[in-house]
Formats: sequence, C-alpha cells, structure tokens
Amino acid sequence: MYTPDINAFDADVQRQYRDYNKDFTDKYGFTPTEYSSLLFWQLEEYYSGINGLTYAPIWKSVEKSYFLVEKKKYDEETARLEQRLHELQSKQELQQENEQQIEKNISQLGCYAEQMELSEEIKEKLIDKVNVYSDNRIEICWNFDSGFFDLETMHKCG
Repeated sequence: MYTPDINAFDADVQRQYRDYNKDFTDKYGFTPTEYSSLLFWQLEEYYSGINGLTYAPIWKSVEKSYFLVEKKKYDEETARLEQRLHELQSKQELQQENEQQIEKNISQLGCYAEQMELSEEIKEKLIDKVNVYSDNRIEICWNFDSGFFDLETMHKCG
C-alpha cells in the first residue's frame, strides 16, 4: 500500500494532511477498493436484468475477485481458529491428566487420614527422606507430588 511521505510537503500542508484511505478503512472496516468491488457486485443484478444496458464480463471478474478475497480471509481465520482449538485441547488434556494425578494421590492418602501416628508403613509409602539442618529446619522429601505444596512452608526436594 502506498504511504506518502508527509515531510515532503510544506508545514501548512502537513497540518492539513489526512490519510483518507486509512480513515475510510478504520471507519467502515474495509478499503475503498473493497467497497468499489462490493458496489459493482451489487450492481450486477441491476445490469443483468431488464434494466441492463449491457452486460460485460467485468461483473463476473469483480465478483470472482471479491469472492477470492473473502475466501482467503475465511481460510486464514479458519486456520487460526483450528490452531487455537488444538492449543486449547492440548491444555485441557494436560489439565485433565493433572487432575487425575491429584485425585489418585488424594485417594492414596485418604486411607491414612484417620491415623494420628506416623507408622512404618506410612513412612515407607509417603516419605522419601527427611533432611534436618543445623538451623533447626526440617525438610521432608515426599514420594509423590501432591499438588498442594505451599511455597512458604513446603517444597519439593531437588
């Protein structure tokens, strides 16, 4: 698209300059050329009927050109939406897998919810190792990723 260099004009002309093509496109959502094509396309019926003086093949080529432009836009939008759909489906599958893992962990932990003491069985199934530091800090490394780690108080080892 041609973009004139407004700096080539005098200052008084620069203040008056407007890009009418851009203004038209911004206001109506299509370019003046597309608008002209649309007008020719709509006039085809008038000129091809009883009111027509002549019917030139130009109407068919304008209609075909307009169709091809619209088809290209449609195809591009369809491709973009299909890509977005694929991305969202992938995210959804990942979320479902994470939720299934969390549910599995919860169901595995549920049998230990009523126990008040740490038995050897619980220790073997849930705890990988326990690190005790000189500053009286204790770090518990779990055998699973619960999805419930609070970054302030708990974190995964390693």
